[in-house]
Amino acid sequence: MIETRRVHPHRSAGFSLLEVLVALAIMALSLGVLYQSMGSATRGAQVADRTERASLWATSLLARWPERGRGGWQDSGTTPDGYAWQVTSAPSGDRIEGYPSLDFYEVEVVVSWGDGQRARSVRLHTIRPQVRTALRDS
Repeated sequence: MIETRRVHPHRSAGFSLLEVLVALAIMALSLGVLYQSMGSATRGAQVADRTERASLWATSLLARWPERGRGGWQDSGTTPDGYAWQVTSAPSGDRIEGYPSLDFYEVEVVVSWGDGQRARSVRLHTIRPQVRTALRDS
């Protein structure tokens, strides 16, 4: 027995409409996920940049902490690029044996900024020594 295949002259080889629609839907979903991940990466990079900048401001403010009298110190302001900062110091009461002429102060620097609808801040907290002199004690 000889088997023959029939060729339908009206049927063309190619994709059906349903296959094309499914392929377009998959491509649209993939592009949506890609777009969302790129947006998240961009926002993350912006937050990291602003946080790094705030850390630099906090470190600079801590480095210029002045030696003050025994009462401590408070100051605040705004940087030229829009960060709000506050520096607070207060006597810590700590002593190191063998160094009676040193007073220790707890110093806190807070640099904050707005990030859309969220408030963000960088906080540095340390203890700094200060040499006690006869003029400062009086």
